[in-house]
Amino acid sequence: MDFNGNGIADDLEIASSMTADDNGNGVPDACEPWLGTSAAPPSAGSALDLSIEASPNPFNPQTSLRIGAPASTPMRVVIYDARGRVVATLFEGPMPSDSLLLTWEAHGHPSGVYFVEATGAKEHLTSKILLLK
Repeated sequence: MDFNGNGIADDLEIASSMTADDNGNGVPDACEPWLGTSAAPPSAGSALDLSIEASPNPFNPQTSLRIGAPASTPMRVVIYDARGRVVATLFEGPMPSDSLLLTWEAHGHPSGVYFVEATGAKEHLTSKILLLK
């Protein structure tokens, strides 16, 4: 993907099935929302097995993160700052159950947007959190 200097992708492709309406305008056949950071949405009939919940969000100085994934799934949970630098690795190993509760203590980190990334065996998910001081 190329960027044209203003942070906007200039060759972004959006794939969808379109049908012309009565006026000849393109209308999507079906739109199914999905959340995730993989290159393509999950196939029809499948659901994301991975989830991230942050509470409270915004937070100061700590937040609790509940990671949901099937038990024994290899999992890595990392916090990134807005520049993409790793700030903390909160967990790395097999999921002990289908839900994992982690706490991030953000003492010593500046206010701003941070990203929680949970990476499992077959998928990864990113969630935005906000530290306010």
